[in-house]
Amino acid sequence: MTALAFPLAVLLGWALVRALRPAPESGPAWARVLLEWSLGASVGIGLSSLMYFVLLWAGVANRGLVLAAEAALLVLFLVAGGGRRRAGGSARLSTVECVLLPVLLVGLVPVALGWKALVEARPHGQWDAFAIWNLRARYLAGADGAWRHAVSPELVYTRPDYPLLIPAFVAGAWSAAGDQEPSTAVPIALAAIFAASAMGLLISSVALLQGAGPAMLAGLVMLSGRSWLFESASLGADVPLSFYLLAALALILLADRRRGPLLLAGLAASLAAWTKNEGSVFLALVLGLFPLIDRGRWIHLAAGAAPGTLLVLGFKLFLAPANYLATAQSTAGALSQLLEADRYGAIAKQFGIVLLGFGQGLFHPLALLALVAAAHGMRRGWFGDPRWRFAAALISLLAASYLGVYLVTPFDVRWQVSTSMARLACQLWPAALLIAFRSLRPPVETAPPA
Repeated sequence: MTALAFPLAVLLGWALVRALRPAPESGPAWARVLLEWSLGASVGIGLSSLMYFVLLWAGVANRGLVLAAEAALLVLFLVAGGGRRRAGGSARLSTVECVLLPVLLVGLVPVALGWKALVEARPHGQWDAFAIWNLRARYLAGADGAWRHAVSPELVYTRPDYPLLIPAFVAGAWSAAGDQEPSTAVPIALAAIFAASAMGLLISSVALLQGAGPAMLAGLVMLSGRSWLFESASLGADVPLSFYLLAALALILLADRRRGPLLLAGLAASLAAWTKNEGSVFLALVLGLFPLIDRGRWIHLAAGAAPGTLLVLGFKLFLAPANYLATAQSTAGALSQLLEADRYGAIAKQFGIVLLGFGQGLFHPLALLALVAAAHGMRRGWFGDPRWRFAAALISLLAASYLGVYLVTPFDVRWQVSTSMARLACQLWPAALLIAFRSLRPPVETAPPA
């Protein structure tokens, strides 16, 4: 029964994605398939989490009802997308792409083995995994209203106001099996799916936007980000959040005149808000800035975001205690900290440490990015592209919000940055890579004129 939770959620998400057709009809056929499954896997997990928590909050969650609700939605989505025709697409790879593909596949092997070793060493994950997410999953899977302990204000140092996408899905899988001693295999499998989905989504979206060669290079650069890979093995929520940030931006960049990509982009942004508090900032930025580039279709983005946004608002207003930033100190005290020069110095120092430690030597992702940029050059009009500027502004403003929190935190700023900045960098990493590769010149533009 535990194993059934994963394929059912993945199929649910895939059926929804397939019905909404996020990928353009042009481009490599394999990239469209990879995009659908990469999006579907983690979007389905998010939908399953939403449904489980809504039923739990309503007091009617049980094994049969949760599975029946997911199965009913699956049938609905399959019917909605069943009559859709697929355009053809080239599956051929160029000589360069035939060289890069084996390199990418070979590069995945040591990464997968290293990831497996990290998980085996700490099957309960790092601190955040067992002190925040799995702890709440145990409460959510409990009996007789025990789920309300997951938002108890007595859990002071484990952030009881955090959203519950990860704990709710894990709890649903545990509840489906009726486990008295829940298995660590569920959060481990969940972490693996999110990491693989993020990798697949980056490769497929870059392939559809730029071509297969840059897509494989993007995958290799992503593999060089060892901090992101380590964080995915810690079983926390930062890599799942990085997936939803990437998904929302990729879908906005891929959107043409169809509604489907924007509906899915809104859903992904709302699932980011259901994953971590940082995701709520991202959702607000997406909905607030999108009218600047496409006011007429903002309604499609908002419609996709509606289900997750309503649940997050209900959770924050009626269940979750106040965030520590809102209760720990006065506004005047927070503003006075903006003038403390040593805070800026501590933040800048830790940023340098995180940046240098994100990769290693010649295989540092920034070094690889520089090589790729030198080989490809910049795309014509890349900075004038409104969607590229939207994506870049979105990630920049999100990073600025992280800086703002560091400046006004009531805790010791050196402790705060040393324990969290690497994780925040991991949240932004896949989306930043997508933006960087979107600014490069596609291979077709590098060919000499006839």
